[in-house]
Parts: sequence; C-alpha cells; structure tokens
Amino acid sequence: MSVLTPSVFGKAKKSTGGVVFYNLNGQQVSRIKAAHISNPRSVAQQYQRAKMAILVAISAFFRQAFNLGFPTRNKVRSPYNEFTARNISTAFVDVEGSPTLQPSELVIAKGTLQTPTINNVTQANANEIAVSLTSTIDNITASTTDNVHVLAYSDVHSITAMATAKRADSQTINVIYPTVPSGTTLYIYVFATTANGAKASDNSNTTHVTTE
Repeated sequence: MSVLTPSVFGKAKKSTGGVVFYNLNGQQVSRIKAAHISNPRSVAQQYQRAKMAILVAISAFFRQAFNLGFPTRNKVRSPYNEFTARNISTAFVDVEGSPTLQPSELVIAKGTLQTPTINNVTQANANEIAVSLTSTIDNITASTTDNVHVLAYSDVHSITAMATAKRADSQTINVIYPTVPSGTTLYIYVFATTANGAKASDNSNTTHVTTE
C-alpha cells in the first residue's frame, strides 16, 4: 500500500467570481452570479460568458491536475484553455442567467493511457482517505513507470489535495486533505501520466462523504 502526503493542498480563493454552492436533486453543484455584460450581442453570448465565469472561478482548484492532464492538447492551447474548452459543456445557465456546474462531470485529463479503475474510497483517518485502484499492466497503455494521480476536492469548503504514486496492478493511494466537517462530500478524480509526462489517461471520477 502506498501512503502519501499530498503534493499540494490548500485553500483556493473564494473571491474569484462569487461562487455559491447548493444541492440540486441530491447532487452538490457550484453556482456563480452572472456578471453584468456590457453591450451583449445575443442571449447565447451571455450564456456562454456566464459559463466561462464559473470555470474561471474554479480553475484554481484544478490547476495542478490539468497542467499534467492534457499533454497531447493542441499546442496553441494552454492547459488552462484546454480545461475550459473541455468543461464548457458541463456548465448550464438557469432561468435567472446564473451558471451552474456539477463537479462530478469535470474533465481534468484526457489521453490514450489506461485509466485506473476506482474500486472504492474509504476513510483512513481524520482528514485522510484511502483510494483503492486497479490497472491492467500491459506495458503499452499501462506501465509500472506511470504516475497515478488522485485529487480530492470540496467545493463547499474550498479545499483541494492531490497525491501521486507509481502505477501498480492493485494499489491504494492515501490523500491527506485540510480539515473539513464530517459529512462533507469530496469529489475524487484519478488519472495517469507517463513518467516523462508526454501522455495521459482520461480521468475517472467518484465521490466520498467524510465520516471523520
């Protein structure tokens, strides 16, 4: 079993965009007030700009991950540009003109490597989760030299934590995160990259509700 402290964790600023959080049909979603747009040309443009506003607001939570997760992107795009382009379709705008985003649908990595399978997530200790994973090592799409990254994110409490370990056919990666109350929903994202960072896998997503 691999036990790692997070390579980075901390609070993202909540002042970027005025994000608020609420429950929609049993799922935690993020929402940001639509900014006033001077001289809008169409309703469609207003909606597109509103969607971009919420992606800009949450991008700080995922920057370390998406900087690794899109190595084969079109090089005219930065990793940030790729993140927003991949996720603009996950945002929608309500009747009041405010955009909403579902964290469980976010794409933070894309590629041809084998995506690690998430078996389960358990509470290892207070402020620590254990993520059980499997891969099929074929030395083509998955190798023991690959890095596997696990990111935990809470939108409500504005925290993110990430841990990395070498890929194995069966492994557990522990992530230590800043203090949050029991009952907090953590969004878990897992993806792999080659040792040289030239390739990545798609990310797999799940959720975990903290018990400590």
